[in-house]
Amino acid sequence: MIPDTLYVVVSTDSRYTYVGEIDPDHRERSALTLQNARMVVRWGTTRGLPQLAAEGPTASTTHSPVVPSVTLQGVTTVNECTDAARTAWLAL
Repeated sequence: MIPDTLYVVVSTDSRYTYVGEIDPDHRERSALTLQNARMVVRWGTTRGLPQLAAEGPTASTTHSPVVPSVTLQGVTTVNECTDAARTAWLAL
């Protein structure tokens, strides 16, 4: 994990969802680069996207393998993960 980063769930205007690490200073941009990122293919939640940031993946969540980085355009939301959610994502 990169020191001094936030673990986040990001959605885009193209309806893509990713999780990964960002520099805290870059949260407010419409485009951002995630480090150690994975695409969430299916949320698998019952309470929407924020559930992934609050609790982490569910048993029904499907996702891609981790890639070193991805730059996302058209960012619409950035949800900071709780410590529990971060731990759950990193345990995959």
